[in-house]
Amino acid sequence: MPASSPSVLTENLQGRALRFMRALAVAAACIAASLAQAQIHRVPISGGADATTLQHIADGLSTLLSRALEGVQVPYTASAGSQENLRRLAGDQPGFAIVYAGDLFRAAAGGAPEAPAALAVTHLFGVTGHLLTLRDTPVDQVADLTGKTISIGPAGSATANAARHYFEAVNLWGRFDAVFLPASQGANALVEGRVDALWLFEEMPSVTVIQLAGEAPLRVLPLLDAAKLESLSNAHPYYTPTTIPEGMYVGVDNPVPSFQEAALWVASADVPADIVTDSLQTLYSEPGLSFMHTVSESARELNRDNGLRGVVTRLHPGAERFWHGAEAPAGEN
Repeated sequence: MPASSPSVLTENLQGRALRFMRALAVAAACIAASLAQAQIHRVPISGGADATTLQHIADGLSTLLSRALEGVQVPYTASAGSQENLRRLAGDQPGFAIVYAGDLFRAAAGGAPEAPAALAVTHLFGVTGHLLTLRDTPVDQVADLTGKTISIGPAGSATANAARHYFEAVNLWGRFDAVFLPASQGANALVEGRVDALWLFEEMPSVTVIQLAGEAPLRVLPLLDAAKLESLSNAHPYYTPTTIPEGMYVGVDNPVPSFQEAALWVASADVPADIVTDSLQTLYSEPGLSFMHTVSESARELNRDNGLRGVVTRLHPGAERFWHGAEAPAGEN
């Protein structure tokens, strides 16, 4: 067979070299894409059931942080709420979550395994005690409820727990008949005269109260004076005083003293401190707050002055840095 000409050999070598360079380029692109993917830090955030404030706020934080933080994605994951979120952080789903301060405090005080896994980042919104009667009844102060019937929320719920804590603090627990009804059923029972008062533990403004005020004239009872507040906070330091503002609901013509429990943004200990610090800086920037204020009515109380309200457990090192200027311990970044 005749030998190949030098020009043919040259073309073959050039073709092989070109294919080799193309293969190298493809491999380099794949490696670069893999490295870029590896540099994306995923920090999922757990909220609550659909259409709840926990769900709205967590979903808003997911959107805000995923857009603003370079190399960080914060996917939203639904959950049953605060206690499930604590269990997730202690298990195989570390990241961010929203939990109630009381749940976190009790877990820490009781040495529960989820306690060290969840570290506070900031206060997000408050859940406020509302004690309602009909305006045409003789009940116009808490002491008048002795011997009466009060709907206090489902047994074992955060609402019923807060009711017990409050009525113990004012020495009324056990001196009235407690009925364990969900908010909507309790509201119907109040209007129909089957209970004398309705206890709610909800964000302000409470949708239940707004709807109920449209059906019957209401009286919102004042809950706390200095002595009652001291008794309540000594036993449950995560409760803080608050006020239901004048005009918040139809018939509320004066500010009504009450108390609230904080819904906290928490992070598991393995979330890097830099991500937590950057997340807080994003949230409390003017654009961050403006965005979150559109997410939920309850988010309108979000501001830096309220940032540590109701926080009585350990802060995440990244939150320590943001709030107190402390350097995160070595290895936390």
